[in-house]
Amino acid sequence: MFRSCFKYYYLHFFIWLISSFLNLNCNAQSTNQSEALSDMLWTTRTYVPPKTNVNYWKKKKNDNVQEKSFLESTYFDFEQWKNTRKDLSSTNEYVRQKAIKKLGVIKNPEDIDIIGNLLLNDSSVFVRRECAKVLKYYSQSPVIPFLIKALKMEDTIKVKIEIALSLSYLGEKHYSYNTLREIWEGNYGKKYECHTGFKHIGDSKSIDFLVVASKSKNIYIALDAFIVLIEMNYPNTDALLSYFLENDNDKIKISTLNALAKIKNNNQVLQIIKKIKKENKDNLYVINYCDLIIEKYYL
Repeated sequence: MFRSCFKYYYLHFFIWLISSFLNLNCNAQSTNQSEALSDMLWTTRTYVPPKTNVNYWKKKKNDNVQEKSFLESTYFDFEQWKNTRKDLSSTNEYVRQKAIKKLGVIKNPEDIDIIGNLLLNDSSVFVRRECAKVLKYYSQSPVIPFLIKALKMEDTIKVKIEIALSLSYLGEKHYSYNTLREIWEGNYGKKYECHTGFKHIGDSKSIDFLVVASKSKNIYIALDAFIVLIEMNYPNTDALLSYFLENDNDKIKISTLNALAKIKNNNQVLQIIKKIKKENKDNLYVINYCDLIIEKYYL
């Protein structure tokens, strides 16, 4: 009887061991799949949607329907403005954040001081970040001093990058460039946002940095920087273009073609797409996406 019990428990232990190994393997596969998916979602500049997402390939009327309805319904109404300002005194950080977003749409110059002071003094990272975002929609002269002062005081990267982006948007070049470069080189996972800031700055230093970024060992970061250079009409992109189109990763090829068609949308790009399609005649993935890009931008 002892032997039969031992066999019974030994059998169950063996089954449990195999199950654990299979679960571990599945989790690893799931993680790999998640990482592969995140590779495709690195930035909206380079994102190419699944072929099954037909709605994406149709002309989009608006990127965010909720945001559109909010913008359409928000106009300067004195009572609404007063009530929104009252929400800035709420103890709930999310209520304050939402109020700042609304004030950013209303754009009443009288709000600059209160939003600027919240950027400098509010305890919530979410509120300070929202303040940094909306201040770029106001006039340069009163806003830039608030942003520069906040930048010198701020330690949180999420807030610092929003301040730097707003400064770049408003045309300030010195503090925004230095901060964006520091963040880009610091591996904080904000490189794509930094590329947008360099585009706004648009001076020779920013362009030179984007050229360096376009040769990054991380192919996704390199491609995003390259696309920003195309958006800025940087002239010397042929060598880089060949590098991305000849890449073994089909997603990189398609993302490059999609970005080229979206930005330039001329006959030269169409010929490049047809050439890539011809060179990859045995690759259904590339062929199908080439057809979709042509349909989206050229038909």
